[in-house]
Amino acid sequence: MIFQEGIIIMMDYRKMNFDDIDQNNKEQVGAFIQQLPKTEKKQMDEMLQYFLPIWLENKVKEKTVHNLPEEDRRYLFQIILLTSFTDRGKFGLFSNKERLIQRDVAVIVDTIKNGNSGKISDLIAIFEKNAQVVKEVFVNQIEEYKLKHLSKEKKKQVGILQKREGKEKVIKEIVNNFYKKDKKVKILHDSVEQFNKNVELIDLSIYTPKALQINERLIPMIVSLISNPSCLLPQNAVNILRDVDVPNGWYAYHVLTIGEYRELCENLSDPKQWNYIAGKVCTDIKTKLSVPIDPIKKRKQIITEILDSLEDRRFEIARISMYAEIEGLLWDLSIEVHKTDSIFDESDENGKSFLEISKNEVFETTRIREVLERTALKNHVDIQFIRDFCDCIYEERNPILHGRQNCFAECKKNWICLIQKLMALEYVMGLIVDEFQRNLFNQWNNMPSEVIERLVKSYTTMMTEDHLENTTSQS
Repeated sequence: MIFQEGIIIMMDYRKMNFDDIDQNNKEQVGAFIQQLPKTEKKQMDEMLQYFLPIWLENKVKEKTVHNLPEEDRRYLFQIILLTSFTDRGKFGLFSNKERLIQRDVAVIVDTIKNGNSGKISDLIAIFEKNAQVVKEVFVNQIEEYKLKHLSKEKKKQVGILQKREGKEKVIKEIVNNFYKKDKKVKILHDSVEQFNKNVELIDLSIYTPKALQINERLIPMIVSLISNPSCLLPQNAVNILRDVDVPNGWYAYHVLTIGEYRELCENLSDPKQWNYIAGKVCTDIKTKLSVPIDPIKKRKQIITEILDSLEDRRFEIARISMYAEIEGLLWDLSIEVHKTDSIFDESDENGKSFLEISKNEVFETTRIREVLERTALKNHVDIQFIRDFCDCIYEERNPILHGRQNCFAECKKNWICLIQKLMALEYVMGLIVDEFQRNLFNQWNNMPSEVIERLVKSYTTMMTEDHLENTTSQS
């Protein structure tokens, strides 16, 4: 087994030299790019140089995972779960007992590591018991939340009924009817089921004595998970129970690691957290600026200047520029999405007619807000981003762009607001790159299987030789 031998091979597939691929394969892969409008030879080579290694790397990974023994696959999957869920941050259950629980669990884990595999069943039993306690506490907190947030009238009605015996069913019906269409309560109820699924995903039986001996760094994470399974609770539900509202939570939830997201949720007022987020977003934007596709290339200069303005603390200039670029990128995204999901009415040469997804009708507009809300573009964008963009970014841009409002002079949360715009900019850039890459890779995946196999084989050989050469030179 791979993990028992403790062998990890790291290879940088991005170092592939495109010129080393034979001309026949290069022409096969480049066929789709050559069909793109106004694509010159130089740009075609840039696209191939950037996207081909990624596509081939994915193919090699797919093949590697497919050929893994089932036991190795199980083990690797559990490592991913363990390292994700036990990252920083906890829900705070077992606050008075956790040290004692952790001590007892650590003793059992150490016994298993020293060869007593019979103790694995004890570990599983403790985990299941603690998970059940977490679930019961979580469900009780949801019920408390629902009672707390009833209307004044309903609270009074429930209060009267609580003083009478045998009215539990009536109270439950009143509360459930009150929250029938409440989105937050739906998230809370769905989160109970998600917690159950997360618990079921955990398979502690794979942590055998051999596995623990080879990977001792996993032991603190295993102890933490078993002692306090509350880390398996969805953080968005935890935020609702705590009345925590994360600005641009849709972005943080999708982009940050579980630990980073928890850390942010628990320290929303800490400037260091937001400075960290801002740095991360700026780094991600710089990375995406290297992608050689038209929507990014034509904006590279102005987006670079936006980042320079931020470094020079010219925040208002950066903000004003971002409004225009976010909207322009969304228009470019609609064009990219239209390649596979109809958005425009192609009979309109002016490009102002669109296909309304819900009514299957044509409507005219020059506003990207309506395109986001009414066309198939909405299926390719996070629903919460659409709300944030349409209700906040789109509405606030006019008074700012027309000079009626000066954010940094008038807004107390101007720094967080600026980071929100950065998040939106990076998010839309990522959507365009992902959509272009998906369309391109789908075309390449349709190449004859023998061509794909020949490319992958050539690529693997090249990378193996490069790896061996580097190993030899280092030794």
